[in-house]
Amino acid sequence: MRLIPFLLLSTLLIGNPFDGLSQAKLSKKPSKAQENQVKATRYFIEGEKALVLGDLDKSYFYLQKSLELSPEEPAISYKIAEVLIRSNQAEKALPFAEKAVDKDPDNKYYALMVAEIYSNLKQPLKAAEILDRLTSESDKNQQYNLDLASIYLNANEFDKALVVLDRAEDYYGIREPFTVQKQRIYLRKDNLPKAIEEGHKLIDAFPGNPNYVLNLVEVLYNNAKLEDALNLVMEEIQRYPDQAELQMAAYTLLKEKNRAENPTITFSALSKVLIDPEVSL
Repeated sequence: MRLIPFLLLSTLLIGNPFDGLSQAKLSKKPSKAQENQVKATRYFIEGEKALVLGDLDKSYFYLQKSLELSPEEPAISYKIAEVLIRSNQAEKALPFAEKAVDKDPDNKYYALMVAEIYSNLKQPLKAAEILDRLTSESDKNQQYNLDLASIYLNANEFDKALVVLDRAEDYYGIREPFTVQKQRIYLRKDNLPKAIEEGHKLIDAFPGNPNYVLNLVEVLYNNAKLEDALNLVMEEIQRYPDQAELQMAAYTLLKEKNRAENPTITFSALSKVLIDPEVSL
């Protein structure tokens, strides 16, 4: 019978002397990672506390320590960007905010921060790109359409602003902020008929609200359409005779209309017209 060499036999019986050491090293790796995660969390919490208390330098210090231990965590980058924004360092904050978006593109708050930074850096159209993506990709973000439209309006991107406001109107229905903004855009585009149309939409959607009537009256009056403004007011007075705002607007318009022909027109005479539009001055 052949004998197994002693060294080989010893190895078989004892096993690989390095196995235990290797396993010990391997077992320490997740433990170290877990330890780093615990430290990162602790630093993050301290950074948030300091931020709440307004100690921006201390907050930045702790958040940077947290980021060193957990560089892939988007929430840390986001908070660092917030600290820098509050420190009036928007340009320095931008890469941190963009990193947060890159790591978690579905988080709208990260995207909104990037948009805010671009606005602070006087790059509104880059901010608009982000808001446009948010509002076009999800019905849950339609509330940002008005901000987006304002950016386009200030950048003289009137057609884009109208597209955004139409999108918001399709989702929410006729609402004062959307319609008034559209009206302003049409006025800036010198499209008075469309601006008047928007004014009538509000009046029809919310009957009995004198503010919308007066808004359209102002538009008509400022665009040399005194007769149309007066007719509008008188029609509304017939429907809602107890609205003092419309009575006063009608008095002012009638006085303006008849000033040249009747410079001594009295309040009593105008009142008769308000009561009965068929009465002539």
